Amino acid sequence: MTDMIFTVKESSTGWFVGESGPFFSRERATDLAEGMAAALRSFGTGAKVVVHEAPTRGAVLWLGH
Repeated sequence: MTDMIFTVKESSTGWFVGESGPFFSRERATDLAEGMAAALRSFGTGAKVVVHEAPTRGAVLWLGH
C-alpha cells in the first residue's frame, strides 16, 4: 500500500499544504497536515507529513511518521 504524503512547503507568500494556503506560519500549516494524516491513519491508510523550507534556505526540515 502506498502512503499518502502531505507536503508542507514554504513560498514567498507563506506556507502551503499541497494547494491549501497560504498560512502565515509553518506551525499552522504543519498542524493542518498532521491532522489530515492522523485522520487517514485512523482508518488504516498510511500517511506522512514532509516539511520543506523555501529552496533558498535548504533541505527537508522534518519527516513525520
